[in-house]
Amino acid sequence: MKPRVLLPLLSALLLCEGARGEAQAPLQPGSCEDPAVLAAAGLALGKINADRREGYVYSLNRVHDVQQRQEEDTGVVYLLTLDVLDTSCHVLSKRDWKSCEVKEMHDTPSYGKCEASIYINKVRRIVDLRYYNCTLRPVSASRVVSVCPDCPTLVGLDDPAVLLAVENSLAKYNNGSGQTKYFALRNVTNARSTWFQVFRYSVEYIIQETECTKDNTDVDLSKCKLMDCEFAHTGFCKGSYYKPFPPLLTGDNHITATCEIFEPEASRKEEQRHKEAAPQGHGVHSHAPGEQHESHEQHLHEHQHLHAHEHHHHNASDTGTQPHPGPLGTVQELPPDESQPRVFHLLADHHTAANQCPGKKKHVFV
Repeated sequence: MKPRVLLPLLSALLLCEGARGEAQAPLQPGSCEDPAVLAAAGLALGKINADRREGYVYSLNRVHDVQQRQEEDTGVVYLLTLDVLDTSCHVLSKRDWKSCEVKEMHDTPSYGKCEASIYINKVRRIVDLRYYNCTLRPVSASRVVSVCPDCPTLVGLDDPAVLLAVENSLAKYNNGSGQTKYFALRNVTNARSTWFQVFRYSVEYIIQETECTKDNTDVDLSKCKLMDCEFAHTGFCKGSYYKPFPPLLTGDNHITATCEIFEPEASRKEEQRHKEAAPQGHGVHSHAPGEQHESHEQHLHEHQHLHAHEHHHHNASDTGTQPHPGPLGTVQELPPDESQPRVFHLLADHHTAANQCPGKKKHVFV
């Protein structure tokens, strides 16, 4: 990737900056190994992940290019090009990218770049992500097979076999979980298949809480409405399925399901308000008689949905929270490129001694 790829982004950003009507200091090239630049890159990526609502958390592989300028007396604007890899964490988890593992080759990772503008003022304690644009694509099937012949390869998310795998996996989760309500499929995020005597499908998918309770054991999940409120829980699931052979095989050991249920943001904010309002040392806030609020860790794994929000729901105006103003940037997902001889052909190494750009990679798949 040559520096000129920054020109469209820089032009757009300069137009936006110029619209402020302020005299701007000229952009200067920075060092991709400068600790301040690396810190800015980490902050920018964290805010990019936090702004996104779909897909997997991105991890920083390296700073590919940087330009910067002074703004006001103590602030700096960084225009960054970041080489990124996706991780096994979904953005709904709200996990910091540093705590998420980059996908291995057998998980068919996606790779690409994010261009971002971020303003940092340490004196005034301001970190403002102004814009981002990310473009990624998954590693090609031919590349995966060349490195790992037995590894699973990507399958279309709408493949009937994939949807069957998701249906069976979700049914197993609903039947075995301690949740009080059924969860239904929201969307499939990843699907891979491999062949070993039978086709085995590995799937990842997002689920959402429905209005159907477990009190009714004979439920048609397709007729259960998703909870449409700010306190609805979502979850990220990983599962697998294969059609047993011979057909006489019984049980459901050919189906797996592991789901992580996430606390809704509105619930976290309400819990925080309760903690701030509670007297010192008082760990249980007001609930129905005999009802207590378990720890966050317990709440995450076996959530019984016995919150104050079961008694009353809020609108955004009631809670003092503002609706999300919309994404600060865009994400484009490209199809695999089977013509690329190397995984990181788009991120090919070249190094300019003057500014140490691109920086050093943290992960290299060859």
